[in-house]
Amino acid sequence: RNPNYLPREFKFKTASAELMDLLAAPLYGNSPEIGVRELVQNAVDACRERNDLISKGIADHKITPENDVVVTLSIPEDGEAALIVEDYGVGMTPDVVDQYLLNIGASFRRSDAWRSIHEAEGHSTVHRTGRFGIGLLAAFLLGPEIRVTTRSISNKEESAITFTCRQGEESIEVTPCNFHFGTKIEILLSAETAFNLAQNEDRWDWYCLDSPSVVRVINTKEQKHLAQRITTPNCDSEIENTEWRRITANDYDDILWSYKKIFNHRTRSDNITICNGFKITTHAYRMPRTEISEELSEIIADIPSIAIFDPDGRLPINLQRDDFTGDKTGFEKELSDDISEFFTRKLIEEFEHLKPGINEENIKKSIDPKITGLNRESYKIKLSPVIISKKGIIPTDATLIRDEQIDSIVIDAVDLATKRGAYLSQKLSEWAKYYIAVPEITKTKGSRTQFIRRSIADHHYSVPNSGYFSPIGVIGRRILIRKADVDELVSPGNVPRTLWSRMNLELDIGNWGLWSCGSVPRINLDIDSLCKDLDRTESFGLSIIYFNKQKPADLKEDNSAETKRSPFSEAWTKTVRGPLLKQRPR
Repeated sequence: RNPNYLPREFKFKTASAELMDLLAAPLYGNSPEIGVRELVQNAVDACRERNDLISKGIADHKITPENDVVVTLSIPEDGEAALIVEDYGVGMTPDVVDQYLLNIGASFRRSDAWRSIHEAEGHSTVHRTGRFGIGLLAAFLLGPEIRVTTRSISNKEESAITFTCRQGEESIEVTPCNFHFGTKIEILLSAETAFNLAQNEDRWDWYCLDSPSVVRVINTKEQKHLAQRITTPNCDSEIENTEWRRITANDYDDILWSYKKIFNHRTRSDNITICNGFKITTHAYRMPRTEISEELSEIIADIPSIAIFDPDGRLPINLQRDDFTGDKTGFEKELSDDISEFFTRKLIEEFEHLKPGINEENIKKSIDPKITGLNRESYKIKLSPVIISKKGIIPTDATLIRDEQIDSIVIDAVDLATKRGAYLSQKLSEWAKYYIAVPEITKTKGSRTQFIRRSIADHHYSVPNSGYFSPIGVIGRRILIRKADVDELVSPGNVPRTLWSRMNLELDIGNWGLWSCGSVPRINLDIDSLCKDLDRTESFGLSIIYFNKQKPADLKEDNSAETKRSPFSEAWTKTVRGPLLKQRPR
């Protein structure tokens, strides 16, 4: 009449008939670290639920365990290795184990019972991470046998239960035992899996917050405590005097972002996306893109590290939790606006106290402002992100160029390392109203070819070779280069003859030629003196781009173009009060 087991049937079930066919390896890949992540997620969620019960007066506030979650990789010299994940969270009742833990695809955190406790005004009061109800499947990536011991925080110590479940078996024998509140999961590991985890400890370092705490330990001959590699601020943390910034968006409790370098050994990337304290992805291309100056794409924002606090599971992540299911997160605009404001402030700091005009200090900073997050990788043979004028600087943004009503820009083929460029000519520096550098135009055929192609091409050419400033209404182009370069570079595989054929030789200056196309005004620059300066410095040459000065509002009666102002131009104009930042040297 008093058996040493609970006289009821426990068995695996699925919330849908098809889910049981999804075994762990096909779903998650052969990656034991994924199993660790799923177990730690559930453990942290349980501790958050415990804290929520305490804050609402449902649980005793005096219960303060030394650690919230302890993850132990045990590798004894004689005996089987094991992974043990033990938490001091809310624990589980037999009913929760039966109806939810063993019911693959069913999540207790989606049940009416859970919502009645942990929701207020239709929103979760817990930043839960588990959302799919398949965590136990992932645990089988670690081993075919899992032992679970658990006690609900609302039950007495002797009301705990323990059981062992094996992959492929249906019926499970559950027995009562004594245990602290919370849950302990033990999985026997193969020698290969234990070695894999021990040698790659960073791969199962998924957690990024300091509360609830997660302690990782490897027990071999000696006990080794593993450091948590990344720690980000918690929800609503004070972030003043840190490298983190905050944005607000509907459906999310908090969103923090940073260009702080968070090097991830697993993917060798510097950025990371974190949801409710756990890494979601470490691949920049998987984060939905954030464009701040898309029309010209000369001011490009790196994807920052982002810590998202998502109480209701709104972030569109996939089942494997390593990618997004769509390209919209719901906070793209807020992030673009704040990144734009960040870059605006940094550019002002870099340039406002420099001497205005075409000088080496301005050019160096315009080529590389050394602003973390301002993408430099794409700038080879591209325009600098800053235009230099006689009074100050203008970021290379289409909206700001239109606002300034720029009619022409000198584009200089620069190689600062060898001090080559038209900027060294006093005649050019005095004449040019607006100037921009294209860096790293060396003596290589590739860099010179790309400069010519982009100086003379229209927008209908392929994107990598489309003309400088093509998207914003170029009406004419000039290029000043040596005739020898034309003979060498206008050839198959370099500058197509069909592209060069649209250029007309306007001036023949000894070894140099000035070619043009489109609508170009009469040039009042002393070209002879300029060519001598270019020869003296062994510089490659320059081009000049001419624009229609009208604003989009003048060209379109409905003013629809005004609604397409870039996020960066909005932030810049708001702060600078115009397109031009006037430089005032100290």
